[in-house]
Amino acid sequence: MINMLNKAFLPLIIGGIISGALWTNPVLAECQKPDYDPPKCTNQYIEIQFLDAKDFESCKKEVTYFLERLDIWSKCVADEARLKGDEAIKQFNCKVNGTVNCLETSG
Repeated sequence: MINMLNKAFLPLIIGGIISGALWTNPVLAECQKPDYDPPKCTNQYIEIQFLDAKDFESCKKEVTYFLERLDIWSKCVADEARLKGDEAIKQFNCKVNGTVNCLETSG
């Protein structure tokens, strides 16, 4: 039975080893979710477009900043998810190895 478990979950075990080598459990700050509403300058009014080139450039900068914040947030969330997954793999592998208390940390 243990042999079958080892073969069935070998990708998890290998994944845990590889991800453990790549991720050294950095402490991440809580991800700050940005506002989902696009910048106000993008509001659509049929009769109103950009007043001039300066207005266009200003809105373009706001949209760029908005997209950058979304990108940073999405990467932060992905990192947090990966760390949670790595922790689950670590605990699973610990249990597969027959360790009595997998929640204890070594110091």
